[in-house]
Amino acid sequence: MNNFYVYVHFRKDNLQPFYVGKGKGRRVNITHNRNKHWQNVVAKHGLFAQIMENNLTEEQAFEREKFYIQVLGKENLCNHTDGGEGISGYKHSAESIKKSSRFGEKNGMFGKTHTEEVRKILSKKAKGVNSFEGIEHPHALKVINIETGIIYPSIRNAAKCEKVNNNSLKKYLAGSLTNKTNLRYYQ
Repeated sequence: MNNFYVYVHFRKDNLQPFYVGKGKGRRVNITHNRNKHWQNVVAKHGLFAQIMENNLTEEQAFEREKFYIQVLGKENLCNHTDGGEGISGYKHSAESIKKSSRFGEKNGMFGKTHTEEVRKILSKKAKGVNSFEGIEHPHALKVINIETGIIYPSIRNAAKCEKVNNNSLKKYLAGSLTNKTNLRYYQ
C-alpha cells in the first residue's frame, strides 16, 4: 500500500531543516520517542513540520528519506543514521514491557482507569497538541527545486523555505517573470 510519506522537521524560528523521517498516519506530528538532540532543538527553536512526499510504499519512503538526508547533510540534522531503516510493525516483547516504566507495574496508572471526564479532557488536549499547522490546501500545486530534488507541497511553502517572495515565485512559475530560481512546478 502507498500510505507512507517522507517528512522534514524545520526549526520554527528560521525554517532550517533539522530532521528527516518517514512515516504514516500521524507520525509527522508525534513529539515523543524522539532523540535528545531533536528534543533540544524543538525546545529552543520550535517546530514546523512538513510532509515532503506522500503516497509512497514503505520501500520508496525509505529511499526518499535517505535522499533527503544526503541532500540536507547528516551533519546538519538530528538524524543519527543515513536513513532507510526502521522498525515498522515492531512489537515490544512481554519481557521488555514488564521492564519498562511506561508499561506494567512501574507505571503510575497501572491497574487504574481514567474517568470518562478525564478521558474527554485528555482527548481534547491530544488533538490540540497534535494539530499540524503546516497542512497545505489539498489542491495546492507542488514545487520542486531542480537542483536539490526537494519537493515542496505548495508555492507558499517553497517560497518560505527557499527565502523567495511568494508573489514573485508565483510569477516566475507562471512565466510572467523570468525565473531566477531553481524552482519549477512538480508534475
